[in-house]
Amino acid sequence: MATFGGADESDSSWICTHTFTGHTAWVRSLAFNPRTGLLVTGGGDRTVKLWSVPNRKLVTSLEGHTGWVRAVAMSRTGMQVVSGSNDNMIRLWNTQSERLITVLSGHTDSVRTVAFIPGDQAIASGGQDNTIRLWDLETQTLRRTLVGHDHWVLSVAPNPRRPVLVSGSYDGRIGLWGLKQRQPLGFLEGHTEPVLSVAVSLDGRWIASGSGDRTIRIWDSTTEACVLTLQGHHDAVNAVVFAPEGYLLASASSDQTIKIWNLNQAKTIATLSGHTQGVWSVAFGEDANTLFSGGWDATVRLWERSPTQYDQNDASNTEG
Repeated sequence: MATFGGADESDSSWICTHTFTGHTAWVRSLAFNPRTGLLVTGGGDRTVKLWSVPNRKLVTSLEGHTGWVRAVAMSRTGMQVVSGSNDNMIRLWNTQSERLITVLSGHTDSVRTVAFIPGDQAIASGGQDNTIRLWDLETQTLRRTLVGHDHWVLSVAPNPRRPVLVSGSYDGRIGLWGLKQRQPLGFLEGHTEPVLSVAVSLDGRWIASGSGDRTIRIWDSTTEACVLTLQGHHDAVNAVVFAPEGYLLASASSDQTIKIWNLNQAKTIATLSGHTQGVWSVAFGEDANTLFSGGWDATVRLWERSPTQYDQNDASNTEG
């Protein structure tokens, strides 16, 4: 395993081209769908908001949760949105009719993370009851409950290439789960503080984890080895996401910045500043030249840059 940090290569071509305002409290989670151009956000004002990115405007505000909305996700088609809240409930919404489809109940404490599972009519959720739950979209019922973490489940991410779900927990571990099994396949250990976010690359090979220990770790999903530890944030790493080009990663931190990392070179290639409080969520747009971020300052920011400057090294050389 290699550890990398050091000074950023300043990239002045990244600029905030738009700030979406409308939430009246912090923005905890967001997701973008390139097919529809819709951005979904969830926040401390108990609302789920849909934004048209091409038109730069709010489409609708979905109300019904009675607690903070801590997690949102959008289906691959963009037709459905799922949200999880401090009210212990999961709500499924239709983005065209802008109406509630159903409410999924079962968690006995706050829902901290939700995700659609590609290629399967299912949703995964994790919460402060220390469990992961898999829900069937067709029957709108609980398929199974996964137990194994010793503390809150803060993040879940499906592997796009294999029937495996990755989880991050307040217990400092990363869980690996077979979607048809109830017991964990194993745990990845190395972080010294809670694992706040996990992500899987589109080719399914790499797992990224962000932690309260201020580091990002990159894991080989096959060998389960940590191949890189990235340092540079000055506070907790709240969110990590791979770009469609798998050698680029974005991270959001309580230090009020977003960093973009070249994993082939194991270094930061840009630091984006503009949020006035901690940044809680981040998502790439259609490619690695567009980024969305949501923060404690109640804003959602759109960042864009020139597409000509990334050094597109062979994405297969991510080993550290």
